[in-house]
Amino acid sequence: MSPERLPKVSPFLPPEQEEDKHSDLFIVRAVLLILSSALFLFVFAAGGKLIYEVLLAENPVPNPHVLMRLFLISLVYVIGWVLAKFNTSSLHSLIQPIIIKWMAWVNLLGVLALYFLIVLRLYGAEYSFLSYVRYALVIGAAMFSLFLLHLLLDERSLVAFSIPLLIAVALHFLTMVAHYVFFRVPEENWGWYLWGELGFIVGMATIGLLMMLHLGIFSALRHRVDEWLLSE
Repeated sequence: MSPERLPKVSPFLPPEQEEDKHSDLFIVRAVLLILSSALFLFVFAAGGKLIYEVLLAENPVPNPHVLMRLFLISLVYVIGWVLAKFNTSSLHSLIQPIIIKWMAWVNLLGVLALYFLIVLRLYGAEYSFLSYVRYALVIGAAMFSLFLLHLLLDERSLVAFSIPLLIAVALHFLTMVAHYVFFRVPEENWGWYLWGELGFIVGMATIGLLMMLHLGIFSALRHRVDEWLLSE
């Protein structure tokens, strides 16, 4: 067979075909970047609205509605996460990790703001057990969102994210002690409010310490997702 009739396969494609291939890849990366970023921004906006309705609205939404909305927001988040993961792991986008890193820091700021609002509610000592569950669900979902964004990055350390969180927990603990020692406490059920606040502090401190120790809890999940995407 003459050389002219041999099949043209990479890396022996003509220059114009190589350019078309790179151009198509660039378009796919850009589309996935825009779609995933738009979905993440939608999740942040919807999460902010949910936080307002749980913590700031005069008539907070009931727990079943909170669960339903968390499920729908999580569904949108998962779609955006899969698109971003495919863009970074399979298509090796260089811009997507930069956007994800900024979004992770925005997510952390949202967690800290949410934590502050919850602390104000805890100090008010006027919440019910169902309200307490709502607070835990919302901040748990926000923290899980941060962990999933972290899985999209090659930088596997969460130490930088743990420091602001642990500082917030330490401030919460000190202000809680000052609140119960120097200021008026509820005359009824003060033990419930105290243990509820201590439970929140222990939970947030545990998460922060696990992030700082960098035990690789999500490493197995990261490897499985990478293998699944790269096998396609």
